[in-house]
Amino acid sequence: MLGQRAAGVTGVHWTVEARDWAADATPGTVRAEVARQVRPGGIIVLHDAGPGSRTTPAALPGILTDLRARGLTVVPLRDLRGARPGTLRDMWHTLRGS
Repeated sequence: MLGQRAAGVTGVHWTVEARDWAADATPGTVRAEVARQVRPGGIIVLHDAGPGSRTTPAALPGILTDLRARGLTVVPLRDLRGARPGTLRDMWHTLRGS
């Protein structure tokens, strides 16, 4: 398996887990989960492969409509203001709450 760095991929921690991969997930449950968890500046993880591939594409138009109706703007990660690469130390402090 090719490592993340070797593949040129930067990892990101998310704030919303839509559970689109769950066996009982439907487009409706995925949409509701995002609506329940999302806050301004949040990062939503959705899957376009594996189990999520059967629910995410159908849920996405509704998710986008809901976010825009709440006045939220959808942007790619590279355009998220204040985003910066983190370190393991940052993650440790976040987990510890310090």
